[in-house]
Amino acid sequence: MKNAGTDNQLRKAIDHDTDFENWSDLEKALGIYTGKIESSGESANRFIKDKLELDDCLKNYLANEQKKFTMKRDEMKNLLINAFEQFKEGNNENERLLIRKTLDSCKDENYIYQCITFNYTKCIDQVWKTLRDSETGRHNTVGARHKEFSGNVLHIHGTLEDNEMITGVNDEKQISNSSLAQNIHVKWALIKPYLNQAIGQNKTQKAQKIIDHSAIVCVYGMSLGETDNIWWKYLGQWLTKQTAHIPMIYHYAPGFTVTHPVRQLMHAENVKRAFLKRTDLTPAEQSAVQPRIIVYDNKNVFQSQKPYNIDS
Repeated sequence: MKNAGTDNQLRKAIDHDTDFENWSDLEKALGIYTGKIESSGESANRFIKDKLELDDCLKNYLANEQKKFTMKRDEMKNLLINAFEQFKEGNNENERLLIRKTLDSCKDENYIYQCITFNYTKCIDQVWKTLRDSETGRHNTVGARHKEFSGNVLHIHGTLEDNEMITGVNDEKQISNSSLAQNIHVKWALIKPYLNQAIGQNKTQKAQKIIDHSAIVCVYGMSLGETDNIWWKYLGQWLTKQTAHIPMIYHYAPGFTVTHPVRQLMHAENVKRAFLKRTDLTPAEQSAVQPRIIVYDNKNVFQSQKPYNIDS
């Protein structure tokens, strides 16, 4: 953001308030900022210009960061295989039994590990493609042996290369200036689902289809922010469709360590409530599905134990 012009009003607002714990906090702040500007066409155009400049700055920054990601192919492959195995562990015996029960309900078919990423870089693509043409494992049923393999990567908000990178809020309600919220150009610039629909690549529908056909959904590297409410609500509805459905939330909590079972239980419950709060589920529905939500705290399944090396 520092590379934006000094006359960029959004940059000035961000520099003034830098207390953003998560990326979603910054996205939310963009919607709030609209309440401070006029609803005239000139002001709307200025806002759009400044917002797109920030997008360009973010794109350039991430492009430089992406270049730093170098890892040997075998190491990436092992990381992914380990990640696919670790999610089955649970935090305790009851969770392991719950996971096993769901996996057993799908044992008569191949396991396909699909990836929906909200990241704009293609680092995860490099890791994922190491298993694109090979098996990650197998499981047996009576008279049959089924494969386990990785599928494709879907960038729901675009990538640095496809010129479809999307940032912003979830809906019109998160734009403080109700008049600007009706401006189609502002909606393109600021409302992620709206721009996704306008781009016309059907990414939302593709992501929903992946979720619909999944028995387990792992949420990794994301905050439970308001600016992606469309997805928390969709996962909530997915949870109610089958009792075998399990969401796993990999929650990053700086400074939190498990020193007592009560602290761990309370912390996990807070994460579950934060997730359920984002859904449209009734209190009764929330109570029914909460036992199936698994929370992994500070578990970096993609952490490498070796220095990164360049390998094409």
